[in-house]
Amino acid sequence: MVDEFYLDVNLELFVQWLFGNKNKYDHNILCTLKSNEPYGKTITFNYYNISGSIVIWANGIIEEQIFDDEENLLFYLHYKLVSLAQGQKLFYDFYDSLTKHTKCPPLKIILCCSGGLSSSFFANKLAELISLKHLNYEIIPLGFYQLNSSYLDCDAIYLAPQISYLEPQAMNIVKNTVPVHCVTPSVYATYNYRGLLDMITNENISKTKENGTI
Repeated sequence: MVDEFYLDVNLELFVQWLFGNKNKYDHNILCTLKSNEPYGKTITFNYYNISGSIVIWANGIIEEQIFDDEENLLFYLHYKLVSLAQGQKLFYDFYDSLTKHTKCPPLKIILCCSGGLSSSFFANKLAELISLKHLNYEIIPLGFYQLNSSYLDCDAIYLAPQISYLEPQAMNIVKNTVPVHCVTPSVYATYNYRGLLDMITNENISKTKENGTI
């Protein structure tokens, strides 16, 4: 009877801990709680192309599973909950797997020159390097005149050196909602694709919010 009491307490504490920390998970994770009384409760985690669930059965069995958008099973674990600390440790493994398998949208980088000609050539070569390195960037070449209608869906704008004097105008166009950077002549004029890629990486551009501490 005592064991059953502690089992019920641990199960309820585990549910409250899992769902109560939802604001500390990555902000793109949609976390929902569903009661299946008297059989148990289910917490789901939807994250881009990944769906995860943790079923807390009334008999103390926990089932963790993760599927991709094609319903392929990526992760499955079931165990008997013996303590809150044990459940928390196993949840961290579940959470790491959930975020690791996610295919986040690419970071969209606009490379802008006066008419779009040199930026198109540069962008094509840069895309080849990005592909070789398996990076999640999309490079979009534009002429400066196109910037007004195209900046809303990007993560950063890089201006070719010949139009660097237009940086204040570019910042006014985007109203400081998108970072604007100027590529140096030593990078752009020498077709130093790796140099620009290093600039993008070192700027720490991120489309997703940093994960909270859970």
